[in-house]
Formats: sequence, structure tokens, C-alpha cells
Amino acid sequence: MPTLSKAVLAIARVLAISHGHASHVARAAQAARILPTGAGPVPVRLSHEQVATLLLGVLSGVPLNRAADTARRFAALEIDGIDFSHALTPPPTLGRLLANILAGAVPGVRVTLDVDAVTAIVTGVGDVPLTFGTPVNTGRPIRRTASLSPRALHALSLSIQQ
Repeated sequence: MPTLSKAVLAIARVLAISHGHASHVARAAQAARILPTGAGPVPVRLSHEQVATLLLGVLSGVPLNRAADTARRFAALEIDGIDFSHALTPPPTLGRLLANILAGAVPGVRVTLDVDAVTAIVTGVGDVPLTFGTPVNTGRPIRRTASLSPRALHALSLSIQQ
């Protein structure tokens, strides 16, 4: 499990953003109790799912006062259009899928966020793109998107596992 510091550095490097911005999003997520806080000199360790949530908060690019809530909402998105009411396991969420990607279990995936509609499209898993969240037809074009390539996700995965 990577430390919070290592995750913040890796996310900032892979997304080519300032370390300070990624660090501020991490602190906002800690204040919202999405990420754990440390006690004393022991470094905070994050699960892959927590790193995925932090990544979504940073990637969304929303103002800091909305970053934690946006990260939580994106991480909880379920696949749209598939009925999981009789499934033996909980439906896959975007956060769990990203956690598996970061753990190296799902390679070659591109993730694209529609920040305004709080939906995500994942391509590269099978033949059909996966939509997370329910797309809302607002009648206007998508304004803000953020995307992570398979190469960027792989680089992040390697960085947090070292």
C-alpha cells in the first residue's frame, strides 16, 4: 500500500500538475474523511481504491471546495444500463475499476470523465465502452472532460507500487 505522499507525488507527476494542487486535494479529501489522516510520525497508507478516489478528485479539476465531494461521487458511479439487482457481488464502481487498474489487474484502459454530467466512459475493456453513471441529455455539448490514457494509468500504477 502506497503512502499518501507517494500517491500525491505520482499523481502530480503523471498528470503534469503541481504537487501543491494534488496535495491540497488530498487534504480536502482527508478533511471530508474520504482519505485517512495520520497520527504522529507514521505515514498514512492508502489502499488502491483510496488512491483511485484521490486521482478522480485531482483529475476532475473542480475547485478545491468541491474536490472531495466530486471525488466521492465519481468513485461511487456504477455501470449504467446493466441490472445488478440479482448479482452475487456488488455492482462494479468506477472507483473499484480504477483500483484494479492501479493494482495492475486491468491493463490497457482509457478513462474519460465528463465533469459537468458526473459520468465516465471506460474504453479498452472488451469490445464495448463502459459508461459509469447515468448520462443526462442536457441539450448542450460536453464542456469539461478529463482523460487518462492507458500509458498514464500504467505509469501511475508502477509509481505507487515501487
